Amino acid sequence: PEVAREPPLALDGGTDGLEVIRPLLAWIRAALKPGWSAAYIEIDPPIADSVFELAESEFPNASVSLLTDLAGLTRCLAIELS
Repeated sequence: PEVAREPPLALDGGTDGLEVIRPLLAWIRAALKPGWSAAYIEIDPPIADSVFELAESEFPNASVSLLTDLAGLTRCLAIELS
């Protein structure tokens, strides 16, 4: 039932699951400034590794990590600039 409240864009990442993530990372790259800024993105566990690899390539000078929820599922990508 909670999925019915989500916007369709949030649920459809295209054929590889990354069609929303790619432009989002480009926007984040433009928005983040060096000096302790960060972005956290909710992700779908099945695409976590792909999102992580993409973020590492987009942010070579940042700390990129995956965070898990209380159930142990990877749910968040963290990008932190220091």
